[in-house]
Amino acid sequence: MILMRDKFLESHPLERSQQSYNIKFLDTNTGEVVARTDVVYNDAVNIAFSPDDDQAAILSKSLITICDIMHPEKCVSFNPWPRKDIFFVKVAFQTCNDLVIGGISLEDSGLLQVWHQQDPAGFECVYSLDFGRSWNILLAPDGLTFIIVSYPTTSYSWNHDTAQFDPVHFDDQEHIRWNSSPKYSPDGKLFACWSPNDSHVRVWDTQTGRIVSKFLTSWTYDIAFSPALIDHPLGDRLIALRFRHENVISLFDAYNGYLYGQILGQENVHMAFIRGGTALAPTLV
Repeated sequence: MILMRDKFLESHPLERSQQSYNIKFLDTNTGEVVARTDVVYNDAVNIAFSPDDDQAAILSKSLITICDIMHPEKCVSFNPWPRKDIFFVKVAFQTCNDLVIGGISLEDSGLLQVWHQQDPAGFECVYSLDFGRSWNILLAPDGLTFIIVSYPTTSYSWNHDTAQFDPVHFDDQEHIRWNSSPKYSPDGKLFACWSPNDSHVRVWDTQTGRIVSKFLTSWTYDIAFSPALIDHPLGDRLIALRFRHENVISLFDAYNGYLYGQILGQENVHMAFIRGGTALAPTLV
């Protein structure tokens, strides 16, 4: 059974049809299609799920489509930026009714907005941030933090009191690199990146920007965070690392760098934990 990252996908994985490019939801016990959308998407699709797992936001080309997961025919689409010189890169649910959407213009100017769904057919932009020239936007799954990987690297955290993103300084943020598989934890509270400068994996608290752990590794090719572990002290997590030119996946304690063990993987895989964090599924690219 292939296990995907999103909570909804643990019981209803998402599959891309090579012919129609429609989205299908499958029951992992039977393999049967339990629902499908009429949304046609391209290879650059980005999908987010609402906190209650009832809605899916599908970003493709110039459209955002919000659909009911169990009744995908109930959907509404909107284009937040009708201008043709802006393309989308990320979408995330901040709440069940608030979407965070990131894009970049042809002039490499970054834009991030929060949109509120007023009713099934209406959307209102409630916050907008233009952060100038940018290279890559790393948006957390919960839509509450994002990092701009450029020079200098900057990070932002959502301020609930002011309803805006405030800059947050990350310790050693000069070690954050786009080509070093930076990765958020499923709840967006932690962020990890391997630095080619000193061969260390760093794990940051996204709310404070402080480093919670730092440990030496080989050249790290891919990173996956587990959710908080079941039957473990609150906050315990594993971090899975796949090293360059190796078919072994190494499991570390995310907070102290302790090596739990290694499992045989494959060279061309993505990694994802199941909800409890106690099992890891390397899934084929």
